[in-house]
Amino acid sequence: MAYFSPDLATQVVVDAGPNCAGAVLAQCDQKDIRHIVAYASRALTDVESRYSQTVREALAVVWTCEHFHLYLYGSQFTVVSDHQRLEVIYNSPTSRTSARIER
Repeated sequence: MAYFSPDLATQVVVDAGPNCAGAVLAQCDQKDIRHIVAYASRALTDVESRYSQTVREALAVVWTCEHFHLYLYGSQFTVVSDHQRLEVIYNSPTSRTSARIER
């Protein structure tokens, strides 16, 4: 584990499963080596566990940004997810998404 440095490139790695969400806050140094700053996880509520996988992944992104807000607010960072549908949703201005994901 490493201390957070506002001068380094920051990445947030997120993933959601059927019953939980997890995240890693990491930074890459000048040699492009990734160092872990913090880990976080939480159990999904009964209602959240019934969401579709895409909505659970989006929930994990939002929860992670809120959880690590002291590190992330006011700075640029990259979100890394293994769910490719999120990339289409967040990178396409013309895609139609559900109201739950848009919030």
